Amino acid sequence: SETPRPAILGISRVWVCADHRRRGIATRLLDCAREHFIYGMKIEKDDVAFSQPTESGGALARGWFGAD
Repeated sequence: SETPRPAILGISRVWVCADHRRRGIATRLLDCAREHFIYGMKIEKDDVAFSQPTESGGALARGWFGAD
């Protein structure tokens, strides 16, 4: 979203070894972070923010948020 709002979980970087990319690992890492960042609470995707993603990080975020 273009409208600023507070986030509960901020994603600075997600890195997966080049030999293992395009296998859903980064997506699973993001989902795991949402489920385990705060004990007993699954954070909604709307409460997650990415800070200055690279081009590939932006593509990951768009795909994860369902914007692609």
